[in-house]
Amino acid sequence: MTGHLWLEKTIQEYENKQNDDKSNKNLIIPLKQDGSRYYLNEAKGVQRLILYHIFDTIKKWVTNDSSFVPFHRIITGAGGSGKSYLIQQITSAIRQMFGKNETVETSAFTGAAAYNIRGSTIHSAYSINCMNSDMEMSQLSRDKLIRRMRHTVALLFDERSMISAEVLGAAERNVALTCHGRNKHKMKWGGIPIILLFGDDYQLPPVQIKGKGKGAFHAIDYTSTKYKSMLSTEVKGIQEFVRLSKDAFNLDSNERIQNDQNEFKELLNRVRIGKPTEEDKAILLSLSLHKIPRQIREQHETSSDTLNLFATREMCCDHNFKKLKEHSTEENPVAFLKHRLPKHYHEKNNDQNAIPQATCFSRGCKVSIKGRNFCPILGLYNGAIGTVEEIVYKPNETPNTGNLPLYVAVNFPGYLGHKTEFGKYVWDTKLPTVIPVPMIKTIDEKTRKSITYCPLVLSFARTIHTYQGQSAGPTKDNSTNAIMRLICDVGTARFESQNIGLLYTALSRATTIGSIEKQRTDSAIFFTHSLDKSRLDRLSTKSDNDEYEMIKRRNKWINLLTNNRNSIRNEVTNEQINSTLEWATVTRIPIETIEDIIR
Repeated sequence: MTGHLWLEKTIQEYENKQNDDKSNKNLIIPLKQDGSRYYLNEAKGVQRLILYHIFDTIKKWVTNDSSFVPFHRIITGAGGSGKSYLIQQITSAIRQMFGKNETVETSAFTGAAAYNIRGSTIHSAYSINCMNSDMEMSQLSRDKLIRRMRHTVALLFDERSMISAEVLGAAERNVALTCHGRNKHKMKWGGIPIILLFGDDYQLPPVQIKGKGKGAFHAIDYTSTKYKSMLSTEVKGIQEFVRLSKDAFNLDSNERIQNDQNEFKELLNRVRIGKPTEEDKAILLSLSLHKIPRQIREQHETSSDTLNLFATREMCCDHNFKKLKEHSTEENPVAFLKHRLPKHYHEKNNDQNAIPQATCFSRGCKVSIKGRNFCPILGLYNGAIGTVEEIVYKPNETPNTGNLPLYVAVNFPGYLGHKTEFGKYVWDTKLPTVIPVPMIKTIDEKTRKSITYCPLVLSFARTIHTYQGQSAGPTKDNSTNAIMRLICDVGTARFESQNIGLLYTALSRATTIGSIEKQRTDSAIFFTHSLDKSRLDRLSTKSDNDEYEMIKRRNKWINLLTNNRNSIRNEVTNEQINSTLEWATVTRIPIETIEDIIR
């Protein structure tokens, strides 16, 4: 009955290990899915050039070279072009070079994307208030960040397209105020030598709510008077997007898609810019679920490794409750868990992040973590999907009497606590990916009253927005993906006009669209009736063939990046690159060197 204490103790133990400054035995070096390490000599093409500039910059920084200039850049690339792979290469090399985990911080906007790069969410990593980015850090958060960022060499951000200007601005502000002992707080990012933002501008931009949530596309308007007169974190972020756009790099390969899927790669490139050919449209329509044999269709629909994606949250809710009804039996009743919330809580917190009044599920249901990033690097992030194994109550307590359970035992296939790179954080040795998820007690920031809730919600389905940064289908190293196929409802053309890149984002999550010989039945992605010819005809234009306003804005931003793209690349020889990468591979620098630099 002590399962409700296990997760909190485990996370605390894990964090204590990472803060151990006395030895290198707890150094976390990212591993590939097959258990092997990432090496610099595996890099190809533009990846090698980027790595050269990173380690040439670090070399000049640690040797106090007078030509040192911080390497702060945007890295662009289509879905699957190797951005996450490059992040892991950089992380591995820098941590081994300095022998310390905290020399590199990796983060992303969502928990799912953060997990994909073994990092944290931006809000968690840099103590940004989720409801108000302009709000200053508490003293406790400031002190914690000062300790963690004393020896930071590189900050790596993934899924940049989803990062809003206000979040980027708040991250820069908080980092500058806390890193390197606060000795250079007036410099951009506090003088950290490496700042890299990775992303694909053709994927979904930030969600805008009541005018908030402007992304990189709005940086093209920076010269206007209205921005010059503002001092908010949003404008700080826009300034950073403009500054970081200089000498951008582009990764132009696709490493996610299978080698025998050249047809898919070419199709995806055309869908990416909203200009599929008639042949492309025919292929996409052949992926309609109702066009494959009934027996195979039913297998796909009921398989545990299939995930439904929808354009909107309302669609997800409808599907989730339909599946809950299918799972409910007399022997396996639904547990209706009513949360303990302040009166009028929802009138004051009417947003998608608000804790629901109640949640319900039964054994065997797919659920995901809601409103909590327990430990993204271990796979326990906001949005992580698992299956309910058991719901455990105190003796003589049940949901019928209004009680919440002690914990819910959930099997998270993506949990990494049992992997050798993290040690052994296992609750049940026979079922290493089963975790006891406790009830959460917290304080409502607005009412200052207590809240107790179950941090799990039904998740037989997800929105396309929340699945950005993850993949489905077979992998190149033949390791198993938790999700092997997606069934997508991509909504209407009107919804696409407000959420440009929706279809492309969904399609780029898949590693294969199958083969003609098997009638595409082996595809990693299928579509519902929502994808028809008229939907494909309006990926980027209105009915009068005029481009959507957001498309026009995005194209201007992408043209800016293209025109600024790496003016110095031709000045570097292969010999210089090879020499610098060899130096980075064999060099070990004592952490005291950073102490000398930041004094």
